[in-house]
Amino acid sequence: MEISEELQPTNLAKKHKDSQCVYYLAYIISGTFYFLIFYWITAPAPKPGSVTLTSGSGKPSVFWEIVGYLVIGILIYAPIHYMIKGKTWKYLVYFKRIRPVMIGQNLLVIIVVVVISAFALYEFLPFLNRSWIYRIPASSGGILAEYGSENLALLPLTIKFLGLVYAVLLILNLPLFAYGEEEDYRKDTRDWVHAVYRSFRFGLVHCTAGIPMFAGIALGISGLWLSYHYFKGGVERSTAHHLTYNLIIITILVIFILLDYS
Repeated sequence: MEISEELQPTNLAKKHKDSQCVYYLAYIISGTFYFLIFYWITAPAPKPGSVTLTSGSGKPSVFWEIVGYLVIGILIYAPIHYMIKGKTWKYLVYFKRIRPVMIGQNLLVIIVVVVISAFALYEFLPFLNRSWIYRIPASSGGILAEYGSENLALLPLTIKFLGLVYAVLLILNLPLFAYGEEEDYRKDTRDWVHAVYRSFRFGLVHCTAGIPMFAGIALGISGLWLSYHYFKGGVERSTAHHLTYNLIIITILVIFILLDYS
C-alpha cells in the first residue's frame, strides 16, 4: 500500500512544525495587539507636583465623587450577590487544600513579582507606568483617582471600617474568583508557549481594574507560576495556589488597614 506524499512522516512533521509557527506568530500578533490597546487607553503617570497628582489642589468634582462611590457600592454588592445566589459556598472547600508549604511558596512568588519584577519594570521601563485612571485628574476625580490606580477592585478597602466588612466578603469569595480565573486563563493550556501568552494576557487584563501596565506585566509572572501547577495537577491544583496567593495579598492589605485605624 502506497502512502501519499502528504502523509509521509517527514512531510507530516514539516506540516506540524509549520502549524506551530503559525500558532506562535498568532500569539505574538494578538499579544502585541493587547499591549497596544492597553497602551492607547492609558495615560502616563502625572509628574510630581502637577495638579493631577495632588488631590488637595482642587475641590473634587461631584460627578467623579458619585462615580467613585457607585463603583464602591457595586463592588460591595457583587460578593453579597454571589453569596445569596449560593455560588460562594461550594468553592469554600479550596480553603482546606491550603498547606503551609503553599503559603511559603506563594509568598516567595509575591516577593518576586511585586518587589523585584514590578520594581525593575518601574525603574528601567518608566514608560510602562500608565493607567487609564491617570486620565482622571486627582483634583477632580476624588477617591477614584486617588486610590483607583492601586486596583479598582480593592477600592472599598480604603473606606474606614467598611473596608474590613468588604475584606471579609472578599475573602469568602476568593475561592470562587480564583476558580473562575483559572477556568478562563489556565484550562486547556497546551504548552509553555501557550502558557506564556495566556499568563501575560492574564496580567494585562488586571489593567482594566486600573493598575499600571508595569504591574500588570509583572502579574504575568504569577500567571506562569499558576500555569506550572496547572500542568502538574489541572485546574484544581492551580486554583488552590491562586487562592493562597490572593489570600496572602488580602491579609497584608487588612494588616495595613488595621494599622491605619490605630
